[in-house]
Amino acid sequence: MYFLDENGAAPEEIRRATGLKPAEVSRIRDFVNAFLQAHENLPVPAVPAERVRLVALVVRSGRRLEASYLHPTYARGGYKVDREALERLRKSGGLTREELGRLGQVLKAVELFNWRKKGLQRTLEGIVKLQRGFFLGGAMKPLSQRALAAGLRLSPSTVSRLIAGRSIKTPEMSEVRLKDFFPSKKEYIIDKIRGILARPAAPGGAGRPSDRIIACELRERFGIKVSRRTVNLYRPKDEG
Repeated sequence: MYFLDENGAAPEEIRRATGLKPAEVSRIRDFVNAFLQAHENLPVPAVPAERVRLVALVVRSGRRLEASYLHPTYARGGYKVDREALERLRKSGGLTREELGRLGQVLKAVELFNWRKKGLQRTLEGIVKLQRGFFLGGAMKPLSQRALAAGLRLSPSTVSRLIAGRSIKTPEMSEVRLKDFFPSKKEYIIDKIRGILARPAAPGGAGRPSDRIIACELRERFGIKVSRRTVNLYRPKDEG
């Protein structure tokens, strides 16, 4: 418990509670940290390259953002079906049974296209709204597909299908896959830690900030509450 506690007990407290010697406490803490570090950095299996279709461009006017479609299929808009005329055609007797069957298939295809286009439009608008800071020149914030789906009243599986294989261009004309707009909290924390470490040290300062100082800054500047151990796990190991 003393070594796995997220907040990390002080060495003196551990020695009093366990009767271990200082060197033993140090070795166990090093082992636990090394084990957790290895767990956090398990290699990701190689996957085939994903084919991505560019579907929209986010245009910025001042602080106003708007997504404009680039692909003709979506730029044309949805299909409108005249239900009354269709019903009259059905009742007219001018269509064979085979033609009526094909007509039903065409209607299903039209409805599916309209549903997908409407769902994609809502998804794009949701991404632009929730990652507004990124499109205005800042960093992405943690966002889950489940949270976006709940806000749009869509199922998570629907959102997953809508963003798969699609990308948009930012106002700076860089292309970003839609699924990349859903960084995990871990990725967000790592990005903030890198930003803190990238700042030049103040003249006469103590060099790189400690895990405790970084944890305090994450809490005070960004509202991120993490322990020193978490900072140690996430900070780059190849720094200076």
